[in-house]
Amino acid sequence: MEPIPFYPLNDFAIKVHLKDVDLTTGKVINLTTGTVTAFISKTHTSLSTAADVVLNTACAHVGSGQWLVPFDAFDVTLIESLFTEGDLAYLIVEQLGGIRVYVPLVYHESREAVAPTS
Repeated sequence: MEPIPFYPLNDFAIKVHLKDVDLTTGKVINLTTGTVTAFISKTHTSLSTAADVVLNTACAHVGSGQWLVPFDAFDVTLIESLFTEGDLAYLIVEQLGGIRVYVPLVYHESREAVAPTS
């Protein structure tokens, strides 16, 4: 998967499709309930933790196993103390005791505007 860019002073949101195993039938099913959280980390191992305590968020189920992972505009001072241009980071999405997945991210110091087309 190509890393998804994230920027200081910009909101960031992504939808992640989560699946679980039904412990009764053994079938893979969409995860639609429970408490799902996410954080941004410098690594993606089973022991990874947030790069900083403020880089955590609660996720919301939006249907069919899709979970919205929102972050309010990142604090530029904090982010710039943790990452530099082009650094890889990882969005870790988890439901404790059940699921832990990651999405690769890449940090950019600024975001180019999109010019309108006519």
